[in-house]
Amino acid sequence: MFNCRQLDGGINVLRMDYRVSCNTPQHTTFRAAAGVVIVAFSLGIPVYMVMRMLRRMRDYSASSDSDRFVARRVADELKIDDREAGAAIRDVSTGQEYSFLVNSFKVREPSVARTPLARVV
Repeated sequence: MFNCRQLDGGINVLRMDYRVSCNTPQHTTFRAAAGVVIVAFSLGIPVYMVMRMLRRMRDYSASSDSDRFVARRVADELKIDDREAGAAIRDVSTGQEYSFLVNSFKVREPSVARTPLARVV
C-alpha cells in the first residue's frame, strides 16, 4: 500500500503492479486504513497486555484469610515481611498466568561468538 513509485510524467504507480495508480481516492483511502491498522496493532496489543497485567496485579490482594495465612507462612519461611511475601506470591501467580509471553523467547548468539578466533596447534 505504501510502496509507490513515481514514473516520468508525474504518474505514481504501485511497485508490485503498475496497473494500480497511487493517485486515486480509493488508493488514498486504502493507504489511510492500512496506516490505522498498523498503528492499532503495533501500539494497541502491547498497551492492552500491559493494562491487563496491571489490572490483574491490582486485583490480587491478600485480603482473604487463606491468602494472609499463605503469605504469613511464606514470610516466616523466607524471613521477610508479610507485604513482601504477598507481593512475591502475586508476582509468581501473575508470572504463571502470563508466562506464554516470554517462554518462547530464546536468546540466539551470533555465530561469530561461537567460532574460536585462533586455533592453537
